[in-house]
Amino acid sequence: MKKILRKEFLITLLWKQNKWHKHSVLIHTLRLVQECIKAKRYDFILAGLLHDIAKPLSAIQDDKDRLNGTYSFPNHEELGYRVIKNWSFINEKTKLLVRYHYLLRGKEKALEKGLLNKAKRYERIIKNLDSNMINDLVLFQKLDDIAKD
Repeated sequence: MKKILRKEFLITLLWKQNKWHKHSVLIHTLRLVQECIKAKRYDFILAGLLHDIAKPLSAIQDDKDRLNGTYSFPNHEELGYRVIKNWSFINEKTKLLVRYHYLLRGKEKALEKGLLNKAKRYERIIKNLDSNMINDLVLFQKLDDIAKD
């Protein structure tokens, strides 16, 4: 059985993530909640608290990360969603924000890298979301970006 409290868990939760984040997962999460409150998007607060819930559990270091002293978090959005999907006290919108908070950026990055099949997978998911959810994802991503600095 895999140890739950690996060193990566504590390091990423309390100290550092990667070059895109100045702060640990915990501080970034609290900053995002603060941005949600500033934007008066109180409906985003729980998603803000939970959006990176799986990062410490999914933290890995490949060779490039080791050189930089940083971490990667593959599939943390989906893993986070799996953690919360059966929590009955969380509404569907919050669950979708957690699951898809990287969806739009993921599609952009896939296109930039020429990964057309990956971009098409993202696009299929996006097409199944209603326009309100897409607008919420755009705003949530902006607030998440602000919370990274």
